[in-house]
Amino acid sequence: MAQGPEKSGREILPVPDIPSKGKIAIDARKASFPPIKPLRLPDGAPNVVIVLIDDMGFGCPSANGGPVHMPAMEKIAERGLLYSRFHTTALCSPTRQALLTGRNHHSAEMGSVAEVPILGMRGAEATLMRGFTTVRDPGGNSFAIKKLIDSGEFPGHRILPSGPFMSQTGGHADFRDNNDLPVNPTDPLTYWEKYYVVMVADGVPEVTKRSREILRHGAMQIKITSGGGVSSLYDPLDVFEYTMDEIRAVVEVAENWNTYVLSHVMNDKGVRKSVEAGVKSIEHGFFASEETLKLMKEKGAWLSPQRQKLFAAAADCQLD
Repeated sequence: MAQGPEKSGREILPVPDIPSKGKIAIDARKASFPPIKPLRLPDGAPNVVIVLIDDMGFGCPSANGGPVHMPAMEKIAERGLLYSRFHTTALCSPTRQALLTGRNHHSAEMGSVAEVPILGMRGAEATLMRGFTTVRDPGGNSFAIKKLIDSGEFPGHRILPSGPFMSQTGGHADFRDNNDLPVNPTDPLTYWEKYYVVMVADGVPEVTKRSREILRHGAMQIKITSGGGVSSLYDPLDVFEYTMDEIRAVVEVAENWNTYVLSHVMNDKGVRKSVEAGVKSIEHGFFASEETLKLMKEKGAWLSPQRQKLFAAAADCQLD
């Protein structure tokens, strides 16, 4: 779609090129072009700037300490940037590696929960020094890091924690070994559940209880997974996880606490069903259809897409 006087083209991505209307000449003195019209926001536009770092990752722009000189982004960063999605513990610690093995930390020899806040705190300082003053942490135990930052004991970004991300059995948060199943109601929590990194809950009564526990612990919103993931072991990307009643139960608990639910989900069915059940923030949502995106707008739900590679995001966890 070409831009024109009646339509800027800025409401779609990628932003289309402006067609050339001037006279091109070998001698620049003989060239002529119409004056550039300033782009103005329409009436009623929200005071929100969304920065897309396409195909490079968080660690590359100069505003984040990277090699790509981006002066416009540096000016924005002077007043502080917000990560709508940044795993303080998972990106800056051995948590992710330990979870990806499908085993506990002893058999994987990847580290313990004690390493999570130590390395996470170091990463929080590095993220702050690169201009990001606030992050919404969509899963993991960053409560101790937040407490020490808020008290002024250590430097770091402001954290909006979600606590452990929660899924059904076999879902995106289920990193148990096959030999750990079946599970009885009286069995103890797994290592990473006990330390509030992930949580597996099934049925309305259990998801209700776990949601209340997570909020009691200090979460500012609740993170569930209603679809498959790349880094989990048992759930394909096209599956829909949790029943509508289970999701509605979590949403009700969150709304009673004056907050909201965000959900990890890729596929169109999962996005649509989650929004219909009251989820207000969709994490990833890569395969959402135009119809589903219109439903999200109607319901007032946000899309939080991520295209960066993990190694690029992890660059924010390293101090220069």
